Amino acid sequence: MKKALTLFMLVSLLLCTAACGTTSSDATATPDAPSQSPDATATPVPETPWEGKTITLNGAEAEVSFDSGAQTDNSAHIPAFTVETETVMTLASAYSENFNYYTLQIKSSQPLWGVVSYTNNGKSYEEEFFIESRTAEEDFQLFNSYIDGFMDGAQGSAVTAFKLINKGKEAASVQLSQIKLAQKEAVEDRVTLQNDYIKIGASLTFGGGLDYMEYLKEQVDAVRYNGRVEVGIDYAKLEGAELITSNVNLFNNYDPGRLVQQSYYGTSNPPYECGEFMGRKWNYNPVQGGDRGGYHSKIVDFEVTENHIYVKCRPMDWGKENSPTPSYMEATYTIDGRTMRVDNRFVDFSGYTHPTTNQELPALYVIEPLYTLVYNDSRTSWVDTSEMTYRDDLPFWDGTWENFRSRDSWWAWINGKDNGFGIGLYVPTATTVIGGMFSHDGTIKDTPDKASPTSYIAPLRQIALVSYLPLQYSYAVSVGNINEIRESFKALDDTKAIDNSSLKNYGRKKK
Repeated sequence: MKKALTLFMLVSLLLCTAACGTTSSDATATPDAPSQSPDATATPVPETPWEGKTITLNGAEAEVSFDSGAQTDNSAHIPAFTVETETVMTLASAYSENFNYYTLQIKSSQPLWGVVSYTNNGKSYEEEFFIESRTAEEDFQLFNSYIDGFMDGAQGSAVTAFKLINKGKEAASVQLSQIKLAQKEAVEDRVTLQNDYIKIGASLTFGGGLDYMEYLKEQVDAVRYNGRVEVGIDYAKLEGAELITSNVNLFNNYDPGRLVQQSYYGTSNPPYECGEFMGRKWNYNPVQGGDRGGYHSKIVDFEVTENHIYVKCRPMDWGKENSPTPSYMEATYTIDGRTMRVDNRFVDFSGYTHPTTNQELPALYVIEPLYTLVYNDSRTSWVDTSEMTYRDDLPFWDGTWENFRSRDSWWAWINGKDNGFGIGLYVPTATTVIGGMFSHDGTIKDTPDKASPTSYIAPLRQIALVSYLPLQYSYAVSVGNINEIRESFKALDDTKAIDNSSLKNYGRKKK
């Protein structure tokens, strides 16, 4: 499982560490992408002082008490307190309505780890959450989270306490204007968005990773033809072709390591304890979809509108089993014509010092019948597709791999030079991808998206993750023939709709 990413990781690990034990630093960010799901809000200020005894819970005043870890400001009009190291806020009487979703309207001068305690059918539960820091001038953060196990129908029946742990270098000034608890309806695994050209799907089971893209403008068929599985426009009409499906998913979702998703590489040094994969030690590796053991990343929040899909997850550590990382990944998916835009955001709350290493921005796994890689490695920008490089002989899983440079920061997988249908990836500021194929022999027994054979690329950039500092970037995926894909990306380049300047500045101290 996840064999493509495995070899990429091996390369990355060689660059960052020969075995568990090397560090360096580098690495912030001014977002150039559209904002994620609304997480900031102004809050009305009550006319009377707080007095340190209550909190607003679902619109009503609930009695609370703080242990000695908090110094309350009883004269404040919004609940305000200082946390040196940690504190526990206990509800005098447990809130006792069923819930599976909670919201904190909060602002803290330092990053926080939190623990919410609740009961369900007499059993006690605790689960972690993480709060980013805000300056005094910034609005409150509206932190939303489903409880653990939401996708499996879990729910709480009574909230008893909130614990806040200060992860900053100074005392944390905290304001907590209100808490809301809600009961959300169960949802299907995949949430979708479509227009006349494409349909995309994000798997809530796999942390909101992209597991589906279908081209709708023309009829795309997967067929068995001349001993191979082939995919293309109206391929069912080919003489001798055996139709497999006319609803072709262009993304490969064979396991949690595939999809189109976020994946980042960090430290191997103590206090982090390395995982293991394929017989070797494995660095800190948050993966949106899940881990090597098949455990899925928790969906923290999501939103689906007519215009976008927003997801937030707590990713698993790939080299371990059922080990959630102290981090959050967010992604917003929008579509326009034949093109999907993705705005990614990642915050690591581990506190680790991470080495500089190659990061996948992002990992893109598509179906194996798209086996020809197309890119512009000339000295001229935006050459005609007839002048681009076409490679259909790519090894990868036999122990060799290649880097592919593109002057225009885009690459495409297509079904052959003559037909030219496929899917492309555009990542401004990225000029090199690592890529290749697994089992390029056409021996697919199921639909191509569920099959082990796959085609893979990942744009690379040397980045050292910085704890508590958001890493943000954007990219685009387009579907059609190679000329249509080129024109879609050229239009984005001409308008500078995505520039990813934040990647260049990530981790740099302002002068």
